[in-house]
Amino acid sequence: MSLSLQKTIDSPVELTGRGLFSGESCRLRFVPAPADSGIVFVRTDLPAPVRIAADIQNVGKRARRTSLVNGSIAVETVEHVLSAVVGLGIDNVAIELTAPETPSFDGSAKAFAEALVRAGVREQQAERQEFVLAESLTVSDSEAVLAAMPGPTDGLDVLYDLDYSATPGCATTSRWATAFRWAPTRGSARTPRPGRSWRARPPCRRGRRSASSRPGSAFRIC
Repeated sequence: MSLSLQKTIDSPVELTGRGLFSGESCRLRFVPAPADSGIVFVRTDLPAPVRIAADIQNVGKRARRTSLVNGSIAVETVEHVLSAVVGLGIDNVAIELTAPETPSFDGSAKAFAEALVRAGVREQQAERQEFVLAESLTVSDSEAVLAAMPGPTDGLDVLYDLDYSATPGCATTSRWATAFRWAPTRGSARTPRPGRSWRARPPCRRGRRSASSRPGSAFRIC
C-alpha cells in the first residue's frame, strides 16, 4: 500500500464490552467511510445520532481519560480506540457506539486493533495530508513532560519513562521505561500486544468503587 494515499476499512466490524469508568455495556462498530471524512464517533444510542469528530478542538476536560465532545454530548475513553485506528494507518472511519463510553477489554488497544485487522484496510483515491514536525515542541504540566522532536522520515521513535515512585500509595519500584520505533511501512498494529492502563492505588480504589456500582463492571486495573 502507498503511504501517500488515504485509507479506510474494507468492511464493518463490531465489538461489545463494558466501559472502564461507567461499567455500562457498549457495542462499538467500525464502518468504512469516504475519503476526506476523517475519524468520526457516532452516538447511535440517542434519539437522533450525534457525530463527534476526532479533532483537537473537540477534546473535553476529564480526569484520567480522553473524551470528545459535541455540545452537551460526549464520547468517553477514546484513547485506545484511536490508538488502534492510527496504528493501522486508517484515515477515514465511522465509529458507532450504543453508549457514552467505549468498551474496555484488557486496558489496551489490542482488541480494537485485532478487529480492524479482521475488517481489512484498503486504499482510497485521495492523497493523505501528512503533518511533518519541523521543530521541537514541549508541553509540561507539573512534573509531567511531553516532548516531540524532528526525527527519521521512515518511522517514529518513542522514549517513555513513567515514574510513580514518589506517589502516595505506590511502591518505591513503581517506575517503567521503554523505547520503540513505530514504522508505518511495517504496520505496527499488525501484531498487537496486550497492555494495561494503571495508576496510583488510592484513585484506583475510588474508580473501582464507582465502576463496580454497575453490574458486570470492566474495571480491573491497578
